[in-house]
Amino acid sequence: MRISLKAILDFLLPAAVACWIALELFAAFYGPSSFRTLQEKQRQVVALRVETDALQSRLDALARRADMLHSSHLDAELLDERVRAVLGFAAPGEIVIPIDQYEAAIAASGKQESARSAK
Repeated sequence: MRISLKAILDFLLPAAVACWIALELFAAFYGPSSFRTLQEKQRQVVALRVETDALQSRLDALARRADMLHSSHLDAELLDERVRAVLGFAAPGEIVIPIDQYEAAIAASGKQESARSAK
């Protein structure tokens, strides 16, 4: 029972080609350069573009805000008001009432009025 070279090649060559095709198909769907990886990369690109657009919008808003600080656009009264509000400063002669005390006074006056109307 002698196996000829032709019989071996007739069997091995198609088997090797079939294995190679199977390996390539597996790599096409699950490998590092697969269709799934391509789809994931495309999703990442879309997400990064959305993030880039959001950051660009924020950058544009900050650029407009910085431009408003230019002396040709600056309103002295508005600047004074914002500086005092942010830093908590008061001009001489101003009366400053902290918000928590103001809200407590409003709540107390509301309770007094409801008590008067109940009598």
